[in-house]
Amino acid sequence: MAVLRKLKPSQTSKDADDKVKEKRAKIEAIFKGSAEPVINPLDYRSSLIQALNWYNVYSSAADKKKWVLDSIDNKLRKSLLSKLDDLYFRQIGMLIRLQSRNQFLEERELTFISGTIEDLDIISVTPVEKNEPSKPKNLISIQDKVKVIAINFATEIDGEIDDFIRLGYPKTYVFRNSIKSISGQAAKLIPDMYKDQIAELEEVLVGECEQLNDSYSHIKTVQVKNFLKLIKDFVASCTQQVVSSKKVRVMKPKAPSVVVSKLKYLPSFPELDVKSVSPIKLVDSQEVWLYDTTRRRLSYYKAAVGDTLSVKGTTITGYDVNSSKIKTVRKPEVIKEWSLLNKKQILEQFNTLTSKGSLPNGRTNEFTVILRVF
Repeated sequence: MAVLRKLKPSQTSKDADDKVKEKRAKIEAIFKGSAEPVINPLDYRSSLIQALNWYNVYSSAADKKKWVLDSIDNKLRKSLLSKLDDLYFRQIGMLIRLQSRNQFLEERELTFISGTIEDLDIISVTPVEKNEPSKPKNLISIQDKVKVIAINFATEIDGEIDDFIRLGYPKTYVFRNSIKSISGQAAKLIPDMYKDQIAELEEVLVGECEQLNDSYSHIKTVQVKNFLKLIKDFVASCTQQVVSSKKVRVMKPKAPSVVVSKLKYLPSFPELDVKSVSPIKLVDSQEVWLYDTTRRRLSYYKAAVGDTLSVKGTTITGYDVNSSKIKTVRKPEVIKEWSLLNKKQILEQFNTLTSKGSLPNGRTNEFTVILRVF
């Protein structure tokens, strides 16, 4: 303590910062290891996953691009590829790095490398005919354009996921790229791109796969949970964008009777002595309860924040995908009693159902009773 009193405040602060940086560097060196990862042919898939995770954490997108460019001898080809964004080289860069270090790679990875290089060659070449007048040509379908938008957005999100990993899998992380910047059609394609990753992380938490346990041994359980939550929340936001984009937007509001004119529903169900609420009440409502009399499923739709429920054709729009749920009612006789409950009471009864909940799709049919509207 005597030494610290003789130091100036700025010097003391600097020494403390240096110690923190030194300690952090030691911890990182232990985690990172003294050498790049090695592929074990006898445990190929596990060691490959470990290697890719290592490169994702300890190399930048620029590093991966450099590794690809260094593997190309043709100067013109290298010049064209160098103009592409770094994000194009994220996956192939890691594999080429392993290949350049004479690490064992199976045919699947080698085929991916050659195929991706060919794709990048095509992307890097964009012929322009300046002397001829431009003519509108539909060279790509609308569906393909939507796919490109979805893939590009997912690529940007993958880059942010790399940042999330570098930050140590924090409990809270907000993506810089908003899902609202793309259409509902594009957002609809994105969840399938992450279902394998979600399944893998869920399997890691179960802990029954030795290879996955080994691959994720350097990550704490709480970090895996944070990672899984991040991906699931992102997928949920994509689904929410799909729902929100279906909201009817017209300059002149239609009469509620016109809005619900095509909605399919069952006016009454004598077997349970229940009748449907007028579908007109659905328009601009906050909560709706539907009962499918054939499947015995009770659906709960809650409006998204700052929005209201409405109808488009035979589909309910404007609902919150995180709050809305469907559950099977094993004892249908309670439906009559529930149809008389208030907003708080019916939700409490719904939460007591032990059947597994699922995400509703908003569609109704001719067997659906409109039980309650709030």
